[in-house]
Amino acid sequence: MHVEPADPVEGSAYVGSGDSTVSDPQPLFRDPPRLAWRDLEEAAPLRSTPPLTTSRPELLRDGTDTRFRSLVHDLLAFGAKMRDIRDGLGALIGLGGPGYTILIAVARLESGDEVNVKSLTQHLNVSQPFVTAEVHKLVDAGLLDKTRSDQDRRSVSLSVTDSGHELLARLAPDQRRINDTLFDSLGSDDFDRLCEMVATLVRDADGALDLTERLVESESERKMEGRTA
Repeated sequence: MHVEPADPVEGSAYVGSGDSTVSDPQPLFRDPPRLAWRDLEEAAPLRSTPPLTTSRPELLRDGTDTRFRSLVHDLLAFGAKMRDIRDGLGALIGLGGPGYTILIAVARLESGDEVNVKSLTQHLNVSQPFVTAEVHKLVDAGLLDKTRSDQDRRSVSLSVTDSGHELLARLAPDQRRINDTLFDSLGSDDFDRLCEMVATLVRDADGALDLTERLVESESERKMEGRTA
């Protein structure tokens, strides 16, 4: 590395051997060495390219995952906004977001087969304890009814009460305005393709989540073994 010599320090105190004549005096305080620009450039750390976050050629463009990362971040942003919109729709009728989701899901499903906690869990792709907790709240609020199933007496069938239907009817005009705005850019063909793609992605996400949980569990076990070794 090339270092330019510092300028002499005017009036500096010198450290000597006690003799009044010092053949090679050294200043007690010196200006720091000045580096040439070329030396600063050479000393700067090189920026390395981040590792790829997917290995599938179909998801890479020009050998990079830049577009893939943009997709992931857009999906995260869209999911967060969807959650906020859901919470807002619930707030319009005095419910939390999860309660609103359960209520409208039961209302949609009850026109077909009997609705129970298991069918709701499968329909919404959420855990059974989550559905059970929200159903209890809605029953206590008088918005859902629980009755013995005609098909299986050990099971409980769920239905929306008159009060629940009144809330959903009151919400519907605002709900339509919000959903029309949310999906304003979609044409009919776009909508059909999106429905198919999202359904497929949800299934793929189940496998990715299972893999993630197994990796996290394995890493936790490895750390525990390291502490006890």
